[in-house]
Amino acid sequence: MCGPGQVLRKIVVLENTAAAREAVVHYEMGSDPYHAATRSAHRRPAPGVAWDDWVIRVNGKEAARGSPLDLATRGRHRVKIPAALLKDGENTLDFGWAGTGREGGAAYFYLGIDTRTRAGRSASSANGRDFDSDLLRPAAPPKPEHQGEYMVRLLVGYAAEGAGAEAGDWPLVFADVFNRGGVLGVDFFEGNWVAKRGQWEVAGELKGQGAGALLMNTRPFRLPLRIEYECASDNPGDLSLQLNSPIDKPFCFVGFGSEYNTKNKIVTAAGEELAVSKTGLIEPGRVHTVVVEAAERSIRQLVDGTETAAAALAMPRRAVFFGFYVWNPGAIRGVKVYSPAGLEPDPPAATEPDGCCSMT
Repeated sequence: MCGPGQVLRKIVVLENTAAAREAVVHYEMGSDPYHAATRSAHRRPAPGVAWDDWVIRVNGKEAARGSPLDLATRGRHRVKIPAALLKDGENTLDFGWAGTGREGGAAYFYLGIDTRTRAGRSASSANGRDFDSDLLRPAAPPKPEHQGEYMVRLLVGYAAEGAGAEAGDWPLVFADVFNRGGVLGVDFFEGNWVAKRGQWEVAGELKGQGAGALLMNTRPFRLPLRIEYECASDNPGDLSLQLNSPIDKPFCFVGFGSEYNTKNKIVTAAGEELAVSKTGLIEPGRVHTVVVEAAERSIRQLVDGTETAAAALAMPRRAVFFGFYVWNPGAIRGVKVYSPAGLEPDPPAATEPDGCCSMT
């Protein structure tokens, strides 16, 4: 179904989840697990083979974990998950390996569903019961005669954390807790930061104000990376992250509390909204932990441990820079950047970035 560093994501919409006492996930595997390193199938065990765990995550939290010999063999599976992980509205279910492999990228599988079959669904099969590798098609829809009444496109997305690995598995390549003092005027440098718009002050925390205030970090990073920052505002309105490549050219905006704290969003430099969420917004006075994970072909945002936005997006191959964007006065308490790829060796000089598509 998917290889190391990938997850298969399914989004389901639920109602009245508060009344649920138990929850069960039904899924079907089209092939048996295969140990790529030794080129051995699970039915032909090889000496020294250590099988990775198969993990199911619900809304970004681990719901089930076990040997692929139990959870990922060919056929149908029924796994109980904690009902407390479900919520009303959209729920994401991620299936993938627990290891830290990071090869691969984003792709699509097309699934045909036909309610007219006796089984109630075709599961991209000719008989409504079994997966067929010729019918569950990657990259392109199956032939018209196999498409059924409905077509579902499943995103196989790059798992920025290795489909279950924690950030601690990646080296910390940058951190700043702003435990010093100083005022940044436009185009003034302070350590690894340069103010581009608005007013910024470093005083035990990073304080920004002014509609559309932007502060860029001048260090270039390589993908994949994970940016974690703590932030707060008494008058919520954008405590957001902007990604540029090169430093003077925006390519993606990850909004937290954007548009007067009415939505979180992922937006391209052209203004296309790739993902929008109206949950997990800024609570006045509360310190939030925001995580942005960017991989070669995907990006996602988590707020206080819950995924709030995710999208497939082809990232630049060159160095990536990040910065903070605020609309109403807000504070960044600290920031950490994790990446297995490290930093680019020679940071170029910072120049004035263009305005981005973000804007409140």
